[in-house]
Amino acid sequence: MTKKDFLNELTEIMQLDEVLIGDEVLEDFDEWDSMANLGVLSMFDIEFSTNLEIDSLKNIKTITELMVLAGDKISD
Repeated sequence: MTKKDFLNELTEIMQLDEVLIGDEVLEDFDEWDSMANLGVLSMFDIEFSTNLEIDSLKNIKTITELMVLAGDKISD
């Protein structure tokens, strides 16, 4: 998955009208809620075959930190 694909997927999960660039702080979005958390967990499971725990997301502050969790599974 490319960085752009990741950002587009996250935009859909959070149901945003704006385009994400990757350096946003997640808590700045009202849409970053429990449903978005579940969507991200699902995305990681389906797209990256990575089982994240909900507690992992509690420490994540930015979209960049989310991408770091995916590691080398996100390309430029």
